[in-house]
Amino acid sequence: MDKQHRERIERLISSALKFFEVQKIVGTSIREKSKVAYGRLLDGHMLVLGAINLAIDRKNSIPGNTSPKLSNIFSLSVSFLQGIDVCESLISDGYYIQASAILKQEMETIAAIEECWEGVRKERKTPNVKNVKWNLGRFYGDLNRAAHIADKDLLDYLIKMQIDSNRVGASAVPVFNKEEAKGMYGLHVCLLLLLLFNIHKLFEEVYGSGLTETEFMGGVAGFDALADEGWLNPDDSYNKTAPAGDRFVRGG
Repeated sequence: MDKQHRERIERLISSALKFFEVQKIVGTSIREKSKVAYGRLLDGHMLVLGAINLAIDRKNSIPGNTSPKLSNIFSLSVSFLQGIDVCESLISDGYYIQASAILKQEMETIAAIEECWEGVRKERKTPNVKNVKWNLGRFYGDLNRAAHIADKDLLDYLIKMQIDSNRVGASAVPVFNKEEAKGMYGLHVCLLLLLLFNIHKLFEEVYGSGLTETEFMGGVAGFDALADEGWLNPDDSYNKTAPAGDRFVRGG
């Protein structure tokens, strides 16, 4: 390799490293703004996720009842779990187009789990998001359009930045959008809470008992955070005074 060729290679590699560095710096800055925008949703996310992880750790490697239906629900739940960090990071760091694809998949996963419970799941078929509780399926269309980059106006809304009063341009790095960040994050927390409901139901079937009181508390606190931020109706989705085993009767 001659000197000129080597210098060109080094320049290209340096440019790639600079790109990643800038993306990281911008993402960190946006994350700080996102955390402020989330309000109580930030606490809700941590509490619901904490409850899910406690439940999973508690039953890890413990044998239980099984069936094709329960095995499928386990697999679907795990696929959701594996993407939680990715989804949260994409939203919080300002990658809204990419986050829409993960949120779309999370919603489809919850819908597929619901179809398994109802005995109507069809393999190799996209699940019907109308099965997702709290009418969250109403957001599916926008997520789908963003994920497939099928709507010019929506794409422009998510990536364009104002340069001055007369010009706008598309930014190569994420641009913070308070409304989009809070909306996507709230939907993510709602879907997390529905996953917790389904884990409770799954554990009852597999192990004979569902969530513990501490785990229930995480779900209730997460629900309260969502209700405070206007996502859910506190009167319709769970009963705080019910025994632990019936705590999520209306919500789950």
